[in-house]
Amino acid sequence: MKDTQTRKLNMGVAVLEGLNDTDSDAIISGNPNAVAKRTLLETNLSDIEKADEAQQATSSGGEAITKQEAKHNMADQADVIAQALCSFALDNNNHTLYGQMNKHAPAIESMKDVDAASFAHLVLQNGNDNSTPLLGYNVTALMLTGFATAIQTFEGADAAPRNAQGQHHTATTNVSVGITAMMTTLKWWDHFMATYRVTQHDFYTNYLTWRKVLDIGVRHISVRGLIIDSITSTPLYTVKATVVETGAVTKSGKTGKFRFLSLKPGVYTLTFELKGYQTLTIPNVSIIEGKITELPVSLVKL
Repeated sequence: MKDTQTRKLNMGVAVLEGLNDTDSDAIISGNPNAVAKRTLLETNLSDIEKADEAQQATSSGGEAITKQEAKHNMADQADVIAQALCSFALDNNNHTLYGQMNKHAPAIESMKDVDAASFAHLVLQNGNDNSTPLLGYNVTALMLTGFATAIQTFEGADAAPRNAQGQHHTATTNVSVGITAMMTTLKWWDHFMATYRVTQHDFYTNYLTWRKVLDIGVRHISVRGLIIDSITSTPLYTVKATVVETGAVTKSGKTGKFRFLSLKPGVYTLTFELKGYQTLTIPNVSIIEGKITELPVSLVKL
């Protein structure tokens, strides 16, 4: 991503974080158009980030992952879930399930690709069928979702990197398209916020601060993640996320995603709150200069 695009992305994230703030939300939540445009801005940012990740993955001349790497990743995850299923089967005298699942990563990797994929699908099916009892064996819905993604990645990967140039070009184009769409959304917010210049002056001046293009070409997102229901894996909306040490607060958007900007390098504690769910505290979240910390969050219903 070009420096100018990075600056605009940082600004867009700053605006969204500001609009998700509790005080801002109280002002705009009664306006359906504003709520819809806030969701559109979140979608714009998500599209840009996906395109940027694809652009970076292909910038070195190869695909993000080879067939062998994808198989190794899939086999490792299959091993963990399969062994949990074995323990569950033994505890319930289910010898058929135990016989099906009793394979470790090296054995899975040594299979032919089609057989390895077939076994992985069988593990995933059994995992989904027994998702509730597997929680007692440390297999969560988030793990099963990640495993399904690993299978898809393996089945879609090429044995050798190819078509990287075309993929990089497509990703670069998608970044530009995404930036343009985001700027169009922000222009709507410019006109909308002008109506608050007198009636909500602090809100208006805060918006002007968020709207300034950050002046250095580095990503200012420090930590981001997806918040889901622990059982259904449904993305959770309006979850209040708080950085304990700084008091920074944001809320998850319609897609369940949250972001924090510009945390200084260090170790933080984050809390996640939503009515009807247990409050989750995640300690020891490390922030590294120039890196984005990915933090998957799974909330449990009361």
